[in-house]
Amino acid sequence: MSEIYTRIVTDTEPVKYHVLTAEQTIKDLDSNADYGLSVAEASKRFRTYGPNELAKQEPESIWDQIKEQFSDVLVRILLFAACVSFIISLTGKYFATLAKSFYLRFF
Repeated sequence: MSEIYTRIVTDTEPVKYHVLTAEQTIKDLDSNADYGLSVAEASKRFRTYGPNELAKQEPESIWDQIKEQFSDVLVRILLFAACVSFIISLTGKYFATLAKSFYLRFF
């Protein structure tokens, strides 16, 4: 199996470890499945790559979250329909009377 596997690494295309077998990944990372990295190798990689941490992200403000909720066109259409429905519910009697008089006048 190791004859088939050849590691090709370029700056633009990183190795896709999720495609490789466990043995290939361990060999490629110069590690040991039973013991992991040696202390010397771990400290060398720490100096080279830094700590194994995710970058801290600034929390998103509440206003940005609200703005993001209304960025979709369908949400805006539904919000507009809800506003129209609310206005009609407030002035429903007026429109019902107007429609009834319009209907009776022409029919």
